[in-house]
Amino acid sequence: MGGAEPTGHRLYLVRHGNAQPADVGPGRPLTARGAADVKKVARFLKPLRLHVDAVWHSGLARARETAELLAPGFAPGPAVVEQPGLKPRDPAGPILQGLAAAKKSVVIVGHRPWLAAAASKLLADGRRSSPVDVQEAAVICLELGDDGAWRLRWMITPPLLP
Repeated sequence: MGGAEPTGHRLYLVRHGNAQPADVGPGRPLTARGAADVKKVARFLKPLRLHVDAVWHSGLARARETAELLAPGFAPGPAVVEQPGLKPRDPAGPILQGLAAAKKSVVIVGHRPWLAAAASKLLADGRRSSPVDVQEAAVICLELGDDGAWRLRWMITPPLLP
């Protein structure tokens, strides 16, 4: 799956864990199952010693909670930061362009359809049909190659984990 030393800058796309129903409102938190799934993913990631510079989230409660629970799974204890432009319907382009220029390894905890649009833009040049389905509490690792192209390195979902 991956090692402690990436060969390029990596982007980890993570959909927030299972959240309370939509009728609770946009500030809806994670359910107990959602929090447990994210903790399970963090425990799986920790021994991989994956280095990231920061964990970004949209600011919505479910994404913030997921980011806070997931951050301990990465080294060296990255900052958890609210990042403008990660709301579900925000355009993915500006964030992605900034990441490519910054050459940092970052975790983005977000939402559908933003994550699907980002993965599609990076992997399939923005075609309408996304090559990746971002499931709840899933982690997708993309790596920026020397040629400036992003590539899918791996993806994990809670059902795959013990």
